[in-house]
Amino acid sequence: MWGCFRMPIRFEPTSYSPLSCERCRVQPHCAVVQIAVQGGAAVASTLRVRRTYREGEGLYAQGDACSEVHVIRTGAFKLQRGLECGREQVLGFQYSGGLLGLDALWTGQSPTTIAALMDSETCSIHLNPDAGPNRATALLLRHASQAIRAQQSIQILLGQMRAEERVAQFLLTHARTMRDLGFSGREFVLPMSWADIGSYLAVRHETVGRALKAFAAAGLVQARRRHIKLIDPNGLRNLVAWQD
Repeated sequence: MWGCFRMPIRFEPTSYSPLSCERCRVQPHCAVVQIAVQGGAAVASTLRVRRTYREGEGLYAQGDACSEVHVIRTGAFKLQRGLECGREQVLGFQYSGGLLGLDALWTGQSPTTIAALMDSETCSIHLNPDAGPNRATALLLRHASQAIRAQQSIQILLGQMRAEERVAQFLLTHARTMRDLGFSGREFVLPMSWADIGSYLAVRHETVGRALKAFAAAGLVQARRRHIKLIDPNGLRNLVAWQD
C-alpha cells in the first residue's frame, strides 16, 4: 500500500510578522507578483502578513474553512488527502513562489491537508467572501485552473510510466524546479521523505529506494539519503517514456 499513514500535524504558525514585498528575494518567482502584473494592485493590495511554519506544522487540515491563499516565501510544503483506509495520499509539492489554498477558492473549504516539509514562510492573501467576485479573485481562479490542469496532465503521464520511470521523472522535474528558482539543478537535498515521494508517485517507498540505488549503480546519480546529485541527467531522460 503506497498511501502514507496519517501523522499528527500542528495547525498554528510559529510566528507572524509584518509583510514587505519591496525587497523580497522571491519576487522573480512569486506567483502573486506575476498575477499582479495582469491585475495591477488588485492582488498585491490584499497581501496581509508573513507567517512562519516549522517542519510538520500545517496551514490547513482537510475540510478546514479557508479564506486565505498563501504564497510560499521560503521552504516547501506538501498537499495530501485522507483516504478511507486511514492513510494519507500525497497529491503534490509546492516550493518558493508557489500558491497554497487555491483549491479552496470554489468552496471556501480546503480539500487537502497542507503541511510544511521544512521550516518555511508564507505571505497570506486575504479573500473576503462577502465582497463578491472581483478582479483579484478572478485572476487567482484563473491561475488555480491552470495549475489544476497542469497537475492533471502530470498525473496522467505518470500513470503511463513504470515505477522506475516515475522516480526518474520526479528527479528531473525537481531538478528543473530548483533551477528555475535559482538553485542548483544538479545537486540538491529533497525536502520530502521517500514515503512522501512514493505516495505521490503511487509506488511503495521501498521502490523509490531501489530505483535510486539502481540509478546510482548505473552512474546516473549519487544518492545519500535525501542528498541527490545528478551525474547523467540525459541518462535519466532516456529512462522515461516521455519528455516535456
